[in-house]
Amino acid sequence: MAAGNPSSFGYRAFISYSHRDQAWAQWLHKAIETYRVPSRLVGQTTAAGVIPRRLAPIFRDRDELPSATDLGRKVDEALAQSANLIVICSPQAAASRWVNAEVLAYKRLGRADRIFCLIVGGEPNATDMAGRESEESFCEALRFGVDDSGNPTRERTEPIAADARPGGDGKAGARLKLIAGMLDVGFDALKQREQQRRNRKWAALAAASFAGMLLTGGLSVYALRARSEAIAQRGEAEGLIEFMLGDLRKKLEPVGRLDVMDSVGERALAYYSKQDTGGLDADSLGRRARALHLIGEVDDLRGDLDHALDVFEKAARSTSELLARAPSDGHRVFDHAQSMYWVGYVAWQHGDTAIAEKAFNEYRALAERLVAIDASNADWQAEVASANSNLGTLLVEQRRLDEAQAAFERSQKVDAELVRTSPSTDRELGLAQDNSWLATVAEKQGRLDDATASLGNEVAIYESILAGDAHNAQANQSLFVAEQSLGRLALARGDADAASRHLKRAIEGSEALRSFDPSNMLWVELAAAARANEADRLLQTGNVDAARTETTRVGELARILLAHDASNVAWQITIADRHLLLEARLAQARGDRADALEKTKTLIDSLQKSRAEHSGEQRILEMLADAERLDGELLDATGHSSDAAGAWQRVVDLLSGDAGSRDPHLKTTLARAYFRLDQGDALRALTEDLDHIGYRHPDYVDLVARMQQPRAATVAESLHMPSH
Repeated sequence: MAAGNPSSFGYRAFISYSHRDQAWAQWLHKAIETYRVPSRLVGQTTAAGVIPRRLAPIFRDRDELPSATDLGRKVDEALAQSANLIVICSPQAAASRWVNAEVLAYKRLGRADRIFCLIVGGEPNATDMAGRESEESFCEALRFGVDDSGNPTRERTEPIAADARPGGDGKAGARLKLIAGMLDVGFDALKQREQQRRNRKWAALAAASFAGMLLTGGLSVYALRARSEAIAQRGEAEGLIEFMLGDLRKKLEPVGRLDVMDSVGERALAYYSKQDTGGLDADSLGRRARALHLIGEVDDLRGDLDHALDVFEKAARSTSELLARAPSDGHRVFDHAQSMYWVGYVAWQHGDTAIAEKAFNEYRALAERLVAIDASNADWQAEVASANSNLGTLLVEQRRLDEAQAAFERSQKVDAELVRTSPSTDRELGLAQDNSWLATVAEKQGRLDDATASLGNEVAIYESILAGDAHNAQANQSLFVAEQSLGRLALARGDADAASRHLKRAIEGSEALRSFDPSNMLWVELAAAARANEADRLLQTGNVDAARTETTRVGELARILLAHDASNVAWQITIADRHLLLEARLAQARGDRADALEKTKTLIDSLQKSRAEHSGEQRILEMLADAERLDGELLDATGHSSDAAGAWQRVVDLLSGDAGSRDPHLKTTLARAYFRLDQGDALRALTEDLDHIGYRHPDYVDLVARMQQPRAATVAESLHMPSH
């Protein structure tokens, strides 16, 4: 199929790549969009259409996409609107199912002749070489064609490729080869014109240098006069930057508008980008680092974790250098502490718990160093509280609950004293978060009364703040998180009506925040989590139709989140994977066991892959236990009793013997597996614990009812029966 006129497309090209090749994708994106087509070629017509002056815009996607089963509407539309497809080829790209899916989708549009490859690693067609299969750099859709119906065939194809590897075309040559292909012009002609352009550039530089020598003498006198004025202007400019990063930022944060906050950071950074970083003094470098922090924070809230991490690492290099220059300067210690916090936080979101824990421990050490320098500084005391709280958060997800509780109690002690001696909204919000996390730990330890009490303290603080400032975004968003927790606890106690009230308030509040600033991915995440909790409540209470509506909304929000950053492990597990589990349970509820089994198998496969990549991520293990439990129920209902027993045994293997897990939900999941496997002693021990804490979740109540019914045969007996 002919390429058509590129001007009729929304994008000049779509770049498909693996997340691990992001640096190459960023380079290529910029290299193509900034390329100026030689004027002699502009306006000519080739088979690719009329040659433009610039090859922009370029659509750059990520390797992980919002749905486990399709590319997603955004990517489908971008592919259809792209005049060319450029695939960055490497072993990791060859193994990426999303890169393969994008190539296949583009071929189905009839544009196989407009696919170009940039080889950055591995070896093309290595699958044909015995023992070198792992080096393959072309995905299957590149190596094989499609038939008239768009179905993959086994007919080999030879994609057009530029080779950026050492010994290949090199970066510059590879770029020109790709551009020549996109324009459908000869590579040699383009290369010759590029050399001519380079020669003219050097000639112009030489002439300018000579002229500059003549001007230098005359400008020296003028420069001396201007110097004092420039120093004064720089002082005024840096004073304004200090105000923007200090007082102005503090006024903007409670409002929660990311666009305004982002403009503050970008303006400050733009000022320093015009200057030689090596010539900046310590104060200016510190302000530059704080500008990077602000930009990174906004990137994080927008869900752009890769850019956020890059920005925070740049800031960390600056703050580390400043600290080395003045190790006893508290302000330098403080700035580097902020860098380490953000590096740890983004690593945690990526699922890199080892890196996150190391960074959080360094953050805590730096915070304690601050207090050692000046114990009377309330802001530095607050850093100790914040450091303990963040470390506690990580410990919760590693199921190190006793350690987490101790960390949160240390944080609470500091924050409570600060609220007493130097009260402020920030201090109160810190104390509220201490109560929130202590409630989470108590809930996971089965201390439901303590969890409820801590949540009550938390909500009281938010209501006090909102009474004086009804539009405080931080208090509002935290209040809606607390409402979700109260809803879960109410359901755990068997009060479905109270659970409904809390969860509906959480949904309404989160959606109100999201409408205020749709680019804030934290607010999208809150809305998705609230709806997922409500969908679960509706399923537990038998309201399948309403549960389906909420589950659909969770799926829509999951796609928004992962379209922004599919590498965010927290979003993948708590939102996208949870959505798939809800879909499987809905299929089970409507009696479509085949569909439920298919979704459950897809979820288990995805979780197993995630578990292999993020071995320390306990949320994956817990979600996997839920999925295996459902798989066992579905297999048993379809007559595959032996396979069902295997699934329930895997639940036992995942959850039993874990001293850190006293979570009533996980205990119920484990108890159900013991019940199905007819392991009476272990089952009784768990139910006695759950009865003792007053656990009355509908799932547990159903289990107790089943235990009281006579059973036709135990699973242990059914293992000797043939599967149907």
